[in-house]
Amino acid sequence: MKTLKLFFASIIFNISNYILPQTENQLPRNNYYFEILGNAGFWSFNYERIIKNSSIIKLGLDYVPRMENSFISSPSFLSIPIDYCYLFSLNGNVKIELGTGLTFYFGENNFGDKDRILVNGILGYRYQPIESGTIFRITFTPVIESGEFRPWFGISFGHNF
Repeated sequence: MKTLKLFFASIIFNISNYILPQTENQLPRNNYYFEILGNAGFWSFNYERIIKNSSIIKLGLDYVPRMENSFISSPSFLSIPIDYCYLFSLNGNVKIELGTGLTFYFGENNFGDKDRILVNGILGYRYQPIESGTIFRITFTPVIESGEFRPWFGISFGHNF
């Protein structure tokens, strides 16, 4: 329950973005990208919707099938990250990304844990052209699960339109 309260509190805290006027050039409203590592775990395909030029709502999907061989034994799982981020513009195309989110895991991990919800943070560098084009992101995505802090990171490549 604390996880959900923290997530919704961060969204309410940033609601002022919808009230304040925007002075930057208008960014394309939709992004999609492939992320290696990141808050979904190993990889994910993500869709973002930009709201008022500096707030982002993101939904991702990661599926890892069961793997068993002489080197790896891993059960299958599905993860769905849902994030809210705010972009701080350094110049037209370069932005600092700050946000939080929840990642829903369905399935079992190597430690016997089943379905669970993780809280994650996002702090990163984003190159996103004002016109349509290629997006590049490098993010620090720490995870908090059962009170334990685990550093993590991700690299993303995609397109905006």
